[in-house]
Amino acid sequence: SMDGIITPTDTGHASASLLAPLLRLLRANPDGMKIHYLVSELSAEDDVDLDTRSSDPMVMFRINFLVMNALFTLQQSLEGQNYGLEISTLMVRIFPRGQGASSQALDHAANSRLRDYYLDWNNLEQTSEAQVREMLERFWKRYWSEDRAEESYAALGLQPGADVDNIRQAFRRLASVHHPDKGGDAQAFLVIREAYENLTQH
Repeated sequence: SMDGIITPTDTGHASASLLAPLLRLLRANPDGMKIHYLVSELSAEDDVDLDTRSSDPMVMFRINFLVMNALFTLQQSLEGQNYGLEISTLMVRIFPRGQGASSQALDHAANSRLRDYYLDWNNLEQTSEAQVREMLERFWKRYWSEDRAEESYAALGLQPGADVDNIRQAFRRLASVHHPDKGGDAQAFLVIREAYENLTQH
């Protein structure tokens, strides 16, 4: 049971106490931070009380909820100022207004659905352990495939979102250099082949 870890009245306070450290971390990392890295950096801050060592799904869910609630609260408070906050499944990034969010930013409808979910404290109290397990599984499947895609594009020397023709051309070009039959490095060849397969199977 989660009783005693964070009570509902503490929860709003716990999220509010994350706002200043979040803003500090995001300003110090203008290229953006992956959410899991952001959470681990946050938990290392002196004034933040997040127990990220627990592998209990309900504890993980609460930590994620608090951080996402704080991020969407921050996003709202930045509206009307000179900065925006991009929140996607992989990356959180603060950016000066006028610079568009990256192509990986969630579309507006998905963003507002997520925002509504995380800004409603009832969702924290009413989500069952079974629902949490299912959400975690869905998230990690998506996170893993997106994270792998990012690595795969980089391995082929491509920008994320490159089309299939470009992926094929890059693979052929690199394969002709790295193929062991042509005196290349077998390990490097395996990396690019795996990257090619990962991107073309989606």
